[in-house]
Amino acid sequence: MVDFSQRIKQLQGIAKSKDYGRSDLWLGGLFYPEAYFTATRQSAAQAHQWSIENLELQVEVLETGKSAETDDSSFIVRDILLEGAAWTREGLQLTNDISVPLPSVKFEWKHREKEHKEQKENSISLPIYLNETRFEFLVAVDLRKPSNIGSSVWYQRGVALSVWHVNM
Repeated sequence: MVDFSQRIKQLQGIAKSKDYGRSDLWLGGLFYPEAYFTATRQSAAQAHQWSIENLELQVEVLETGKSAETDDSSFIVRDILLEGAAWTREGLQLTNDISVPLPSVKFEWKHREKEHKEQKENSISLPIYLNETRFEFLVAVDLRKPSNIGSSVWYQRGVALSVWHVNM
């Protein structure tokens, strides 16, 4: 009942906000969070007259307490858990903790351009799941990682993100 109440409060807040919740969204509190990614992708494509196939989702983990601007192509999500790793300004870090909360994360749909080899080498594609059970996959995103730790280490640790957890 508490979870349902929090979801209703969020929906009421979204209805009252001028940006439809783009600046502070609890993605796990939406009834169909995977549909939100589809809708924002379609919105970004339409706003910029881009082909939807040429859009890719980029993320920026914001510093604690830092705010960021949003537009038709972006939105900010709170209450995300990083499982199997920790986060610092430099990116992913090894940890013995099972999961750690992330500060707010800015998601932005950008037009796919030629990828920079260096950026790709220093990032890893990680899944975002609805919750810790990992039954419902939402989307995959690239996060920065240290260049001295190979991608296989992160995959072996089962590093992933989740947007809904019991102890909200």
